[in-house]
Amino acid sequence: MNYRQKFDKIKTLKPRPRGFAFEKLLNEIFDDCKVLINDSYKTSDQAQQIDGAIEVNGKIFLLEAKWENEDTLAASKLYSFLGKINSKIEGTIGIFISYNKLKDNFVNAIRNGLRQNCILIHGEDNINDVIDGKLNLDEFVWYCFRQASTKNRAEISTSEFISLPQHVTINIQKSPAPPGNTWVKIYTELTDNTKESQFIANLQNDYQASTAIPNKTLNIIPSLSFSSLEQEKLRSLIEKISDVEKEVFIKAFIAKLKSDTWRKYAREQIIEILPKKICVNESESEEIINSLTSGFDSDWEKENDASRLLDLIFDSFTVKNIALLAKKYLYIYVDGNRENRFEQKQFAEKVFGFLRVQNINPVDLLQEELLEDLDAMRSLEEIWIANGVEKKETIKSAVVNRMLFKYKKLITESEWDNVKTFFEENVI
Repeated sequence: MNYRQKFDKIKTLKPRPRGFAFEKLLNEIFDDCKVLINDSYKTSDQAQQIDGAIEVNGKIFLLEAKWENEDTLAASKLYSFLGKINSKIEGTIGIFISYNKLKDNFVNAIRNGLRQNCILIHGEDNINDVIDGKLNLDEFVWYCFRQASTKNRAEISTSEFISLPQHVTINIQKSPAPPGNTWVKIYTELTDNTKESQFIANLQNDYQASTAIPNKTLNIIPSLSFSSLEQEKLRSLIEKISDVEKEVFIKAFIAKLKSDTWRKYAREQIIEILPKKICVNESESEEIINSLTSGFDSDWEKENDASRLLDLIFDSFTVKNIALLAKKYLYIYVDGNRENRFEQKQFAEKVFGFLRVQNINPVDLLQEELLEDLDAMRSLEEIWIANGVEKKETIKSAVVNRMLFKYKKLITESEWDNVKTFFEENVI
């Protein structure tokens, strides 16, 4: 059925009626899939509101639908839904569907919980694929359940699902690949026990240049188990794509780096098998840098993931790009608590090493960031006073000394006095 017209009307509604209409439309889609067993209802004790319930392959899934802005979609609402699921008989699963993209802490709450009992479907791109009928929603739910059950994956993109051959998306048993379908054959042999030598030989005979294969290969990478056999076959597939359609593949990969799904491609096993030279222009580089470094917030794991990917395309960066990276990695570079063995610290060293080689003084480059931190440190005046530091000049001296200590790695011996004077002149 065509749900687009209804969905476009829902977009025009005010937040509260919009949320109810969104929930109703999702239940309609599940009903058309013949899996809906209850639309919105309250539990028998009237204590809990459930947005809907479906049954797929004998499994019961409870639905929670949200269409809220980031500032109102608090993590507590996800935790409340998890509480509803946990209060039901063991084996009950939740489906949390949000039109807007969820923050990382939402996803981490699912991935790191003691019980993995909730599937996430979120983000405008994924919802639009559902609304436009690009996939069967019940089959997508079942695929998400299987991935969560076997690989602890809390979220799956619709683009990944759509790229999979149909016979592996819903059926528990794999069926033989239909003849004449290049992608189905490639995927089947990639994920089954076909030997690497046979896989390579078949690629030589069967591969047909098509923009679909590079894109579909990237889309299904997050679903792979990365066994040694599978990884080597994937390496051969990417080498073949690079020989025939390298530009298409790199363009698709760059698009992934600019999207919300970039972390799915940060695994070392994936980076290891990608083309060694990925050229990105200056404007795209800036967009990728901003995408990968957005919301670091001392999330060291995210910083490591971003650093692996940024290092992959480092040779494409201009001086302007490196200057932007220096601003993003400043606090990582000067933080003495971060060990050099981690990717985020190594990449920060690489960025600032580049600046020194180019005779660019990082203190001059980062004056705005340093002044911002100086103001923040100066705002701690009350804390200094509470600890017995009362005179203005004493406070000024203490703030300057703290700044010099914090950024000592940034300042060479010959620059020390000038930087100290700079801080002193700007402490209000």
